[in-house]
Amino acid sequence: MPPLTTVLASFALDPAAALLALVAAALYGIGMARARRRGIAWPLWRALCFYVLGLVPYLVLACGFTGAYGSSLRWTFTLKIALMFFVVPLFAGLGRPVGLAQAALGDAGRARLESIMQSRAVRILGNAFVAPIIGLVLFGTFLTPLLALYRSQPVVSGALSVLVPLVGLVLALPLTEAESFERSSAFIVLEFVYVFIELLADAIPGIFLRLAPTVLDGVSTWPAGAPPGSPRRCGTSSSPGTSCGSSPRLSTSRSSSSCSCASRAATAARRGPSTS
Repeated sequence: MPPLTTVLASFALDPAAALLALVAAALYGIGMARARRRGIAWPLWRALCFYVLGLVPYLVLACGFTGAYGSSLRWTFTLKIALMFFVVPLFAGLGRPVGLAQAALGDAGRARLESIMQSRAVRILGNAFVAPIIGLVLFGTFLTPLLALYRSQPVVSGALSVLVPLVGLVLALPLTEAESFERSSAFIVLEFVYVFIELLADAIPGIFLRLAPTVLDGVSTWPAGAPPGSPRRCGTSSSPGTSCGSSPRLSTSRSSSSCSCASRAATAARRGPSTS
C-alpha cells in the first residue's frame, strides 16, 4: 500500500470528468434558481448531497490517487470504476436531480421529461433484474485484455469516467426517484430474491480470477510510474518495467501480489540449489 502522503497528494487532471462535473454543477444550480423563481424552495440538504457527496467524491476518484495511478495499478483503476458505478450515483441521487428538473421545468418540459422517464429504455435500465447484469458484464470485461486497454488509453479511460457514473445514476433511479417508478409488492419481493441470488453470483468472477493460471489482462510487466509502496520485482532490483520474476512460472502468476520474495524462496527451495 502506498504511503498516506502519496494517496493524499496525488493529482492528475481528467478533462472529461472535470467537464462532466462542471456541467452537472451548473445545471443543478440553474435548476435550483429556476425552481425558486417558480416558488419552489429546493431543500438545502439535497443540494449538499449532490455537490458534497456526489460531485466532490467523483472528482477525487477521477483526479486524485485512483485517477493518477489508474494506468499503473490495476486495483486503483478497478476501485475508481467500482465506486463511480455503485457509490457515487447513489450519493448524487440523494440530491434528486430528476425531481429538481421536474420542479424547474415548465409544463411542456415536464411532459417531455415524464415521457423519457416512462420510456421502455429507462424502465428496463431501472429494473432490479437488469442492473446487476450490466454490472456483471462491465466488470466481467476486467477479466479480459480489455482491462489493459481501459487503463492504457486516456481516451477510453476518460470515456469510462463519464459513462460509468451516468449509467450508474440511471440504474439508481428506482431508489433515488422512487415516485417515478411504480412497483407492486409482489414485484418488490421478487427483486429481493433476485438480489440475493445476484450476491451469490458476485463470487463467480473472484473464483475465476483466483483459479486463472495467468495474468488475465495480458500485462506481465510492472509499469513505469507506479507509486512508492507498490509491488515490485522480487529481489534487489525494483526498477519499473521489469517482469514479475525471471521464470515462466512466476511470470504467469495468478495475480500481481503473488510475486513475493517468500513465494520465490519457496520455489527455489523445492527446486533445489542448482536452479536458484
